[in-house]
Order: sequence, then C-alpha cells, then structure tokens
Amino acid sequence: ADNNQQENDAGPSADTRATVDDVQYQFGYRYYYWPYFKHRSDEDWQYNPGYRCCDWYIAQKYNHLKQEVLSNSKVTLQQYTITLDKATQFITHSDAVRTLRSEYGWKQDYNIAENEPVQLHHVMSVLLYTDFTKLSYAFSATFRRRDSHESDKSLKQRNSHFWHWSKYLREMVEVYGTKIYQCPRKVFYHGVSKVFFPSFLANFYGPTSTTTSIEVATLFSTNNGVILRLGKAPNKHDNLKCFD
Repeated sequence: ADNNQQENDAGPSADTRATVDDVQYQFGYRYYYWPYFKHRSDEDWQYNPGYRCCDWYIAQKYNHLKQEVLSNSKVTLQQYTITLDKATQFITHSDAVRTLRSEYGWKQDYNIAENEPVQLHHVMSVLLYTDFTKLSYAFSATFRRRDSHESDKSLKQRNSHFWHWSKYLREMVEVYGTKIYQCPRKVFYHGVSKVFFPSFLANFYGPTSTTTSIEVATLFSTNNGVILRLGKAPNKHDNLKCFD
C-alpha cells in the first residue's frame, strides 16, 4: 500500500462503540458471508456476544463485484476497467502477490483450501479500497451504525450492497495477510475524527487504514480528533492480521 495514505488492516472502522462497561470498545461489526455461517445457531460469543453466528450472516444483493461497485459509487466503467488491468498486472508480474498462498484452517469457514493462490478478485478488493477514497469511505461506513438508533436489519442491509467486496477483502487480509506479531512494522497509526474514549481495550472488526507515518495519520484526524498509536500484541497466539 502507498505509505502516503493509511494502509489496509484487519482493524477498526472510523468510529467506536462501547461494549463492556465503557472499557472495552469495538471498531465496526464482524459479518459473515459464507454458507457455513448461514445456519449456525450457536452464540457468536467471541465476536458478537449475545448474538448467534447466523444473526450476522449477510445476504448477497448483486451478482458480482463489478455490478456491485458500479451500482454503489461514482466510479466509472473506465475507472473500474483500469483498476482491473492493474490487478491483473499484480497477479501476473508481482512475485510478492503471485506467491501468496492460503494457510491451513480456512476450508470449513471460508471454503478456501490450504495452499490456494490468491485470486484476482482479492487483489481488486485491496485496490478498490486504496485507490478510491470516497468509495472506500462509503464501504467502511457499512460496518458501523449511522447512529445509536439504527437497527441490526438496516445495518446489515447497507453492508449487503458491498457483499462481494466485503467478502474478498476479509479473505485477503485474514487468509493471505500477515499476523501482526510477525509484521516487521512495530507501530501503526490511525487517525480518527472524533474522540470517544479516554483509554480502551479494542476489538478490531471492520476494515481500516493505518500508516507507519504519524504525519500521514494527522491528515485523517481533525482538530477534535485523535491519532491512535497501535502497537503489536506480544501474544503469538493473537490472530489479528494486516495486509501491507
């Protein structure tokens, strides 16, 4: 990702919501797009306490990524085609991308077998996120409530407009990304425009952008905002991932 912008991470969206005694916060909501979760009636205690896994299953609205993007934004067909060509170049000529392979353990949840290569739509999901600011903002907004009164149904319906993109970006980060504790970058910065907390333990559920440059993060915060300094967890069993 371009270091002049905040980079993609399996992390927070732009605002926070308190979840436990105003101490633990969650950034965005964690949805499910895969058949495995559609009928799972057990409690999603780790990510969405009080809900069943199937409660956060998102139904597909559009047939494919192209239709989805062109229907939800001001991105033109020409811009989409240029981005697709760019993604194809990465898949074809970039050793860093061509050698990406899935780890063991994703077959049941995401239907991705071990050692599968990254796909073109995965690369597209990253480029759409990094290259189109307004589109990315609209996309990220579907991972958080508009206000405290928005219903679960309304929130999920908004995200369904970006079903393909959400699914592919999640796979790209979680299946093909790097575990935070293995990442050579020691510190990540994230600028937010509003302050909701004095200190917190955070859960990272929605897509976010981070940067290693505090100067860049400053551009994403306002006079009333704050810059978060995110350090790597020392726990090697932490599954949080990023994609640089």
